[in-house]
Amino acid sequence: MRVPSLGDGRVVSLRAMLRPVPSLLASALLATAALTGCGGGDDGPDRASATTTTTAPAPDGGGAAAFRLAVAEGKTTIGSIGTDVETAIRSADQRSNAELAQQFSALADRTRAALETLRALRAPTDASDELAALRTAVETGATDLQDIATAADRGDVEAATAATKALIAHSPAIGAAGDRLAGVAGVTGADTGADGTSGKITVEYEPPRTKTEKLAQQLLEVGGTDGVAAGFSQRFVLPTDLKIQAVRGFVGPNYDPSTKTVTLSYGFVDYIASVIRRNDPKITDDDLGGEIAAIDGFILVHELGHAFADVFELPLTGREEDSVDQLATVFLVGGVNNGATYAIQAARFFRLLFDDRKALKQSDYWDEHSLSIQRAYDIACLVAGSSEENFDGVRSLGILGRSRLERCPSEWTKIDNAWQTLLKPHLRGS
Repeated sequence: MRVPSLGDGRVVSLRAMLRPVPSLLASALLATAALTGCGGGDDGPDRASATTTTTAPAPDGGGAAAFRLAVAEGKTTIGSIGTDVETAIRSADQRSNAELAQQFSALADRTRAALETLRALRAPTDASDELAALRTAVETGATDLQDIATAADRGDVEAATAATKALIAHSPAIGAAGDRLAGVAGVTGADTGADGTSGKITVEYEPPRTKTEKLAQQLLEVGGTDGVAAGFSQRFVLPTDLKIQAVRGFVGPNYDPSTKTVTLSYGFVDYIASVIRRNDPKITDDDLGGEIAAIDGFILVHELGHAFADVFELPLTGREEDSVDQLATVFLVGGVNNGATYAIQAARFFRLLFDDRKALKQSDYWDEHSLSIQRAYDIACLVAGSSEENFDGVRSLGILGRSRLERCPSEWTKIDNAWQTLLKPHLRGS
């Protein structure tokens, strides 16, 4: 069992992080959200077989059972396409513009084929509105994919960015429409909880009032907030609904167990940017955006770790703050393409926070969090322990002493196994 994947699981060299050679469109595509909000796809070895189009029922409709089966198969097909779209985006920096154009054109073709299957379905009267909504959502997704392919073919970064943002914005509607149709059709089984239901993770953005807040909202969207919410909703059987809310002003990221809500704030996104710019005044806007997205992604999974500890009643034996830092690192490194890079960027941010301190107070030592610099080193150690390639990368950075570095592989193995064990009973189909 692996932590739910937002990518193909391959971890790139940390040296590549330090000396990237992206294609023209990589900066437009790298920091986008994981598009796992398109239905219950299968990450197993037979996933490729799910990319074929669903067979429509016979002209007489085949009855409710046939319609239910067609809806379940269609949901799986669309989910598989969504997973492959996400993988394509995450690996964009490794492909030329021509390769990207070909890849996204093929994804658009597969999506249009799935749409034709949906159009061939004959829905019962009580499901006609839901089927129409899913058709519309999938058609919009196909258009967005084709727009990305066209922009890649022209080498148009601005158009690629706009099309990718549109795809991110539209993709949750596909998942929501598919879920509503599945509910009306009576689709149950491995995609639902034991009682046929499961909680969802929703995202709400408070309307921004300033240009800075609007940019912060865009960074949260592009950084993957909606995609993580949709992906976790699909991967886990949640006993209750959870909410992620992004609010105006400055609020430290937090999880409230009484309301089951993770709170992010536009002010904190701006604070991250200010910390990075103080350390690197010459950083480009593209690099700054990518770094903010990585840090926001780490913090989001950290806070969802608190939510999981609460709703799953996980038996954590150490400090919870340390445990959910470990979860965020394991999730990024083990399940996200370029995830080791993102984890190291989060570690760098915590190190910068520590460097910004004038002096430590007594409260810093009794706080439930480890010191920021300890968090940075612990994250780096887990990254180093995750693979020989990452071990060599962290060692070359010179950020850990030899005695700690040598223990990192065993630390990774223990932490990784612990989180696999804790989360496995709550995965769909377990």
